Amino acid sequence: MSLANHRKNKAASGVAPVLTPALRIFCRNSCTGSAKVSNTIKLPRITLPTALNVGACAWVCPSNIPLVQYFRQEKAEIAAIHQEEKRAAEAKARFEARQARLEREKAARLERHKSAAVQPAAKDKDAIAAALARVKEKQAQATQPIVIKAGERPDNSAIIAAREARKAQARAKQAELQQTNDAATVADPRKTAVEADIARAKARKLEQQQANAKPEEQVDPRKAAVEAAIARAKARKLEQQQANAEPEEKVDPRKAAVEAAIARAKARKLEQQKANAEPEEQVDPRKAAVEAAIARAKARKLEQQQANAEPEEQVDPRKAAVEAAIARAKARKLEQQQANAEPEEQVDPRKAAVAAAIARVQAKKAAQQKVVNED
Repeated sequence: MSLANHRKNKAASGVAPVLTPALRIFCRNSCTGSAKVSNTIKLPRITLPTALNVGACAWVCPSNIPLVQYFRQEKAEIAAIHQEEKRAAEAKARFEARQARLEREKAARLERHKSAAVQPAAKDKDAIAAALARVKEKQAQATQPIVIKAGERPDNSAIIAAREARKAQARAKQAELQQTNDAATVADPRKTAVEADIARAKARKLEQQQANAKPEEQVDPRKAAVEAAIARAKARKLEQQQANAEPEEKVDPRKAAVEAAIARAKARKLEQQKANAEPEEQVDPRKAAVEAAIARAKARKLEQQQANAEPEEQVDPRKAAVEAAIARAKARKLEQQQANAEPEEQVDPRKAAVAAAIARVQAKKAAQQKVVNED
């Protein structure tokens, strides 16, 4: 097929663009049989005009190579490459600007810190120099060898003084804690009386056991003396607390008289049972002595409270006398029943002693109340 026929066929299919000599020259220089899409290095050197995009090569080029499509695709890729390079340059510029800004801020911050630093005064400089001198002296002494002379003893006075100071501090803390606990503790007079009577009952039982039994073990006299001294100290402390303490509650004298009569009857029954019964358990004499001393101190406190207590209400002496007579009659009746009947159950001697002690205390208080009312 000749070039003329090829041009005729292309002209018959449409209107052919106007071809200039320059366009033919560019087509001739760029149109090769080995033209490929990836040949991106050659295209910028050719610098084809915009007229190439109108499709003029398709009219004048006798080959079937789609050069126009190749050039358009390559131009798009070149534009994308240029855009990426532009973005990279902008990012680099931003990074460099940020680094410069950070350096400026760091330099300004260091300048502020230097200006804000306070210079020590003359006396502070002297103190710092003295401290440094002491440190250097200690270091020099540590490096020197230790020489021990024959016949000389080491000076432990500093260590002994420090130990004594620690002991004194510990004793002071313990005394302060003990005072706090003593101030927070308030003794109940009824509980005190109960404990005192329990201690007395245990002491009596212990005396009976010691009189009828052989000693099972030897007691160290030194330990016994120490425990007795501790018990006396506790008793004195308890007496001081009792002298400063106030009674917490008042007891009704009529109820006290009734309970006293019942307690006397129970006490007599308990004495009869004790006379016919053997001791059930062994009591430690040292513990009994300590408890007895504490009980005596509590009993003294209770007596002081009763002597200083004021009556809450006025009681009719006639009613009190009637109730006392009724209580005595009930007590006699109870004694007769106990004398004529066998005991059905065993009574706990400790509970009975507690009840008897409470009854005696209440009876004393009722008698004092009666004397006050009669006056």
